[in-house]
Amino acid sequence: MIINVGSKNLIKVKAVKEILKDYRHLRMAKITAIEVSSEVGNQPKSLKETIKGAMNRAKNSFSDCAYSFGIESGLMAVPHTKTGYMD
Repeated sequence: MIINVGSKNLIKVKAVKEILKDYRHLRMAKITAIEVSSEVGNQPKSLKETIKGAMNRAKNSFSDCAYSFGIESGLMAVPHTKTGYMD
């Protein structure tokens, strides 16, 4: 079984490998990192944009595999913080 990760970011790929250990039927899957566009800005600045980026990464990496994952990090507006945002 092949599972694609929509990023070549090693932290994201390692996160997928780590969580798959908890699922017996997915433990032996071959994990492939694929560079794809999130179709959002380099630094998403809302929960909505962050979720959209993760979904786009999963969709854009779904090719010749059983499953694909999309992981996106982003900022969210948080009042009373120095910059107005938190990761």
